[in-house]
Amino acid sequence: MNAIFIAGSVQAFFFSVLIFTKTQKKLHDKILGLWLFFMGLQLLMKYINFNELYTYIPWILGLNAGFPLLHGPFLFLYINSLTKNYNKIRYIDLLHFIPFIILYIYLSPVLFFSSEAKVQIFIHGEDYDIKYLPLFFMILLSGPVYIVWSLFALKKHQNNILKFFSFNEIIGLKWLYYLTIGLGAIWLAIITSYALTYAIELIDITNRDIIIYFVFVLYVFIVGFKGFKQGSIFFDINHILSKVGQPELNKIKKRQKEKQINTVKDIDKILEKIKNYMNREKPYLEEKLTIIQLSENLQIPYYVLSQVINEKLNQNFFDFVNTYRVNEAKKKLCDPKFDHYTILGIALECGFNSKASFNRIFKLKTSETPTQYRNSQKQLKKLHNLKD
Repeated sequence: MNAIFIAGSVQAFFFSVLIFTKTQKKLHDKILGLWLFFMGLQLLMKYINFNELYTYIPWILGLNAGFPLLHGPFLFLYINSLTKNYNKIRYIDLLHFIPFIILYIYLSPVLFFSSEAKVQIFIHGEDYDIKYLPLFFMILLSGPVYIVWSLFALKKHQNNILKFFSFNEIIGLKWLYYLTIGLGAIWLAIITSYALTYAIELIDITNRDIIIYFVFVLYVFIVGFKGFKQGSIFFDINHILSKVGQPELNKIKKRQKEKQINTVKDIDKILEKIKNYMNREKPYLEEKLTIIQLSENLQIPYYVLSQVINEKLNQNFFDFVNTYRVNEAKKKLCDPKFDHYTILGIALECGFNSKASFNRIFKLKTSETPTQYRNSQKQLKKLHNLKD
């Protein structure tokens, strides 16, 4: 058990120092570094309590009581800092730490007890349990609430990416999904172990802590290692929208507030105009094409483009553009002129920015990988030639 606390604490402090000593720190680095620092502090204080070292430094008793309330807010702010590109913490962000402050206000009478009294409370705390049950439930609910909230924020950002952009490799959200699910695993371990300890009395308190903190330490390592390497996954939707001009932005905000767009007249003509432009100019060959760029080229408001594509084709902008790219790739994969091209070469020629995204999207739309498609088409061509 001691090895778990020591290893977790050391690696949390180590990664925190690494992140804070990065030459080009952004807000998400600072949030993650501070989060890891508190993780390390929590594990260190748990080590002290587990080994009864508090008898030498009794003033620390209770100081870590609110630390579990920090993980949810830190996760949520970390996600926001990566997906919304905040340059600094806003005043509204500080509201997430109100439960943390409330807990210490609630505990303040105990925290200012004498050292002897605090030790007695820690050793013989049964008489105080009922009084502090609200704090226990506040801590227990904090994690699940922020996990759901974080998943909702990630889903919203992902939808915006698909709505505005034709590419998503450099703004992939898998890492943040794993981070959120990982915190969920910790809370699941907490709830399960407490149920096994108190509801059915299957394990004792020591084994309960081993389960919880083993998962926690594993999480600390993954967060520290991956977080140190994590770059920005942010794409500024508002900055993209600002290119359409302030009067247009006011219209957009109004429409968003109403949660609907007025029926577009001549929707079929607009769709025909879009298709003609896509076939003639092939803007999809530009790997970083956005709906705003297409809107400017066609001189059609971006939200009208989005509505037409959604209603008439049942696609978002990402799917719409990549359908053209896949069709272009299918032509080139069958064209003898491109036989000497690698799969990556074909991908880049068709507007994809990586082989991985090309393979994934191509297979999603054709049920075959590009290589399989190329080979199958060659086989069909040979059979056709033999029949002739």
